[in-house]
Amino acid sequence: MPKTVPAGLKLASRRRRLGAALIDTVVVVPPVIAAFGGVVVLYVRWGRGRGAEPDVLRSFTMSGRWQALVWVAFELARVPARNRRSPGYRALGLRRVDVGTGEALSVRNVVIYDLATLATGQARRRLMQPWLTRQQRRLDALRPELAEVGRAQSGDPSTERQASREVFARHQINPASSCVPAILGVAITQAPVLWSPLNQTPVERLAGILVVQN
Repeated sequence: MPKTVPAGLKLASRRRRLGAALIDTVVVVPPVIAAFGGVVVLYVRWGRGRGAEPDVLRSFTMSGRWQALVWVAFELARVPARNRRSPGYRALGLRRVDVGTGEALSVRNVVIYDLATLATGQARRRLMQPWLTRQQRRLDALRPELAEVGRAQSGDPSTERQASREVFARHQINPASSCVPAILGVAITQAPVLWSPLNQTPVERLAGILVVQN
């Protein structure tokens, strides 16, 4: 793998890359969370309307076959748009190129990148599975109590949320801890940028991708 920047290109600094990531987080993540949260709320209300208390976490878990189909569909949409820039990259004048040629990304670059990302994600999930299982068991133990709170406070959403928070606090469970695996995963995969001569993550290096400034 080449260890120098292709002629005529300027390597993107770590500060610019971090700034672009922050911009993308602010622009992209809130709408995604809002959309997913809306779907969950509608699903829970639909389930309660049918006299059931839906298990949201398990209901939105896909089998391996469905995960593979979703990944293929994602690739079919992503490959044609592989050289489009995110809001953060456009704002700070960054783009991704092939490290060997300095040209726009090829299909090979993107497919290797996504396969490597998928593999590392699966590895992280396997490593975190024992911890996630323990957390799930603790949440399962609270489910009857939370369902009772929901039935008792069904006419007042704010009171229901407060009562649910009190249940979690009483059992010393922080629902936000479910985000820990994702945060750790991002930190582990992105930290090597600090020691890479070309500011590449391991996945970018494997896929032959370089981030440069216009």
